[in-house]
Amino acid sequence: MNTDTSSITEQNLFFQDAEDNLTPVDEVKHLHAFDFDGTLTRYDSLLLFIYFSCGLKRFLMCFLCHLPHIIMMKAGMMSNESVKQMIFSYCFKGVTLETFNAQCRVFASANKSILRPKGLAKLRQLQAEEATK
Repeated sequence: MNTDTSSITEQNLFFQDAEDNLTPVDEVKHLHAFDFDGTLTRYDSLLLFIYFSCGLKRFLMCFLCHLPHIIMMKAGMMSNESVKQMIFSYCFKGVTLETFNAQCRVFASANKSILRPKGLAKLRQLQAEEATK
């Protein structure tokens, strides 16, 4: 399999995927990635989202169960990312994608004050540009 990500064929530029399929570059959609914490929101919103979605009892139970991991993270023995993944998995295990997305929409609507105006404006601009293509 060819590992190049692009090839020039007869003066036309193509995107070559992992299965060696060629697609004209002008047909390839763009991906714009934003991380929420610090880009779209003013601070780490995971704890607030868990509390909002799960309620106080489950929120406290989650952090009691993961206290050793949190301590290890603070001591530099575990990565922030891995501990967040464990906590997230614990809190949302068994939740359907539809339910999770609904919780996200309600949370976003109820917490607009934590959004960074410039980050949100850029996201909306990119969404509008994509809608007109």
